[in-house]
Amino acid sequence: MKKKKHFIFVEIISVIFVTVFFSSTSFSEEKETITWLKSDLAPAFILEGIHENQGSIDCIIDIYRKNMHQYNHKILIANNPRIQELLKQGEKVCYAADIITPERKKYSCFSIPQAITYASVLITRTDFNKIFFLNKQKVSLEDLILNKKIRGGFTTQRAYGGNIDKILNKYKNSGNLIFRSGQTSLKGLLEMLKEKRIDFTLGYPWELEYISRLEQKENLFSVKKISENNEIRWNTIHASCPDNEWGRNLIKEINRIILKTRNIKEYINCQTKWFPGYMENDFMQAYKKRVLSVQIKE
Repeated sequence: MKKKKHFIFVEIISVIFVTVFFSSTSFSEEKETITWLKSDLAPAFILEGIHENQGSIDCIIDIYRKNMHQYNHKILIANNPRIQELLKQGEKVCYAADIITPERKKYSCFSIPQAITYASVLITRTDFNKIFFLNKQKVSLEDLILNKKIRGGFTTQRAYGGNIDKILNKYKNSGNLIFRSGQTSLKGLLEMLKEKRIDFTLGYPWELEYISRLEQKENLFSVKKISENNEIRWNTIHASCPDNEWGRNLIKEINRIILKTRNIKEYINCQTKWFPGYMENDFMQAYKKRVLSVQIKE
């Protein structure tokens, strides 16, 4: 009799355990899922190696995830054209390293500024710089493109900010410009530069420094400021989601987290840890002006 009661007791406990387990599993599955898009843009996203997932935007996504327990979170690696296409299709995806352009505003909604990046610079080989540019500090991108004797290489659907995108769009069918798609962005273009298949490209200083260190090519490339940037030194980076009800609601939640965390050390360190040391003071001045001072317009 005692054994029978014990068996019934164990059976009841087992039923309760299974019920609770599947209820909690079901509850987890009922949560909405956000797919965070990542691209080959080191050190914003670091996709492999000893610093994998330790990029500046990797870090900011981690902060979002910690503050958004009501969602399930997934990661999807995609190239620039695919990222913009998923946003355009209205999928439940967000990209936390976007730059606002008129074209992207047609299908995406954007957070308030979450980070800043130094304006794009022109990158060339050091030997080419000495001969062609005579070590000038600033050059005109449009003048370079109009010179049919030299070739430029760029990444398809990447936003370089400022007036740069307008110039590239204007001359996109020029015979001396190469637009490269695929996973490898600046890294692949630097290889083309090294092999003299192109003579110049564009990128961010911190992006170049990270890749050059990794590839041990610190002295191979030189950078130039671009005169068409109109003295723009820093561009704002935003999270973007599809411009539909789901995306707009999510952007409201992201904005709330940005306002809550943007002034804490952990959040700021996400951005500064891959910047060259000499840029940190300049960064903080720009960060206060372009990120911390921004409020949500009701």
